[in-house]
Amino acid sequence: MSYVGAPAGSTYTPPPPPDPDPTPDPPSAERFGSPVTTATYTVPGTIPHTGAADASVDLVDWLNTTVPDGSIVDFAIPGANYRMDDTGLFLPARNHLDIRGHGNTTITMNGVDAETFSTFHLRGSNHIKIVDFIVHGSYSIYPDQDGEESHLLGLSGWFGARESSYVELAGIVGDHVFGDFVYAEGEDVGEQRASHHLWVHDNDFDYCGRNGFSAINLTDAWFEDNAMDHMAYHCFDVEPNQDAEEVRRIYFRRNDVGEYAARDGFIGFFFAAGSPNDAPVSNIVVQANTVAGIAANGYDATPRCLNSAARGAAAHRYQDISILDNIGSRTVAGPAVLYAEYIDNLLITGNDQPLSSSTLVGVSACTNYTIEPNP
Repeated sequence: MSYVGAPAGSTYTPPPPPDPDPTPDPPSAERFGSPVTTATYTVPGTIPHTGAADASVDLVDWLNTTVPDGSIVDFAIPGANYRMDDTGLFLPARNHLDIRGHGNTTITMNGVDAETFSTFHLRGSNHIKIVDFIVHGSYSIYPDQDGEESHLLGLSGWFGARESSYVELAGIVGDHVFGDFVYAEGEDVGEQRASHHLWVHDNDFDYCGRNGFSAINLTDAWFEDNAMDHMAYHCFDVEPNQDAEEVRRIYFRRNDVGEYAARDGFIGFFFAAGSPNDAPVSNIVVQANTVAGIAANGYDATPRCLNSAARGAAAHRYQDISILDNIGSRTVAGPAVLYAEYIDNLLITGNDQPLSSSTLVGVSACTNYTIEPNP
């Protein structure tokens, strides 16, 4: 195996894990506690639930005026279909809600691309658990329809809202969202605190107009054991928007990844980390994912698979990036399928990616890095 860049540097010392341990046994162990609830509120049958009429205004009004914090929200009508014309399921400054769809509740988004049209839209909300829904978005022209603001799950600090924390999303079967499957930012003004403790697991996502998972202003997050396919741009994107934001302790693991980089004229990556500002990025682990990918549309027409680019800058170096034990199922051409630049403490090892030519790994201006033989 040959590499682009200097010989491997000193021995890599892994960063300390966050609390809780990022590798509990079994893998399905709780990352953090569930919401504390004292009552159950069942969605009323008077709210339209057949898909024939808009339910958005009535549903959001009931949720935010009738249901107190510390409640289980039970979507108990079997096979119900809630058509959302005006807004997504908006949760502003809510705390300790356990929202249950039972695997047979459908939310059908029926509007235009807008930040407020994210299916599950949180602003300054904490200890929120959302499980077992079917979600159909209104993004219809894959991969080139304009729009990137509405997401399946959006943690948003827009308009002066605070960050969100301790959010779990699981058991969702969702498709055709304009923006990202998951978009995670924090407070957008003032101190710009990061959202934190996000656990997205065991979901089945298909078709989005932008990224699979975007970490914008986020710490302590686990995105794992998901199936995700047909992403127009990146699969996993670390991209702080402003200097005061941060992305730290993010674990992207054991996901089954299909097609990405399908949007014409855009360079899409399996894992991309980079931004034009001075926001700190550290402790990112991309581990044990299985990736298919396709030939990139409008870029270089080569299959993408594990193609990744983690790029800090001389003035704001990234810290502690690990890319390990991922599997690419298509043969790709180098050079530097996995590329890293301006990173201190870099580990790239155990990645199984068939190559038709050149090299798997490229490094530039990195320190204390270990590149061990990959299969």
